[in-house]
Amino acid sequence: MDNWLLEMSNHALIHPVLDAVMVGFSTAGLLALPLIGLLLILRGHARLGRALLWALVGSLLFTFLFYFLAMRPRPEDIRLILAGRRCPRFPAVTPPWPLPQPPCCC
Repeated sequence: MDNWLLEMSNHALIHPVLDAVMVGFSTAGLLALPLIGLLLILRGHARLGRALLWALVGSLLFTFLFYFLAMRPRPEDIRLILAGRRCPRFPAVTPPWPLPQPPCCC
């Protein structure tokens, strides 16, 4: 079921505008959420700002935990919008710093 849904959305919902919108929202969100947290702290809403920043840290740790626990190879015929590593793993998140990589399945 999960492969069918992934393949259907990856092959049926193809459009250059949708690709650009996805990349734009992803990049803007990664930059905007920490800045919003810091602005909330500086503007007197320290509790809400700290909660937002801790939620971001927690989601990052949760993502990397399952990144290494899943050890599931990426399906072969999936179209990437942004270039990944030579042999990427699930999830398709490439961290900005080097992490120890499991053996490549390629």
